[in-house]
Amino acid sequence: MLGTYYAQAKFASQQGAVRTYTVAVPKQVTVALFADTQLDVSTPIGAPVATETASILIPTLDSAGQTIYLRVE
Repeated sequence: MLGTYYAQAKFASQQGAVRTYTVAVPKQVTVALFADTQLDVSTPIGAPVATETASILIPTLDSAGQTIYLRVE
């Protein structure tokens, strides 16, 4: 894949206060997470995630799927 492609995560489910969103990405590429929000975003261990910029690179090396957990407040 050449160039830039933007895919919005779609709401998948909610359990209590936790909402789950999903997005499909091509296999065997590295994608950049772009959190377009003014809310505070962090990893499960509390490390801040930069928003409104491509801040996390995620390799999708196989077709098994990958889960990335983020906390948004």
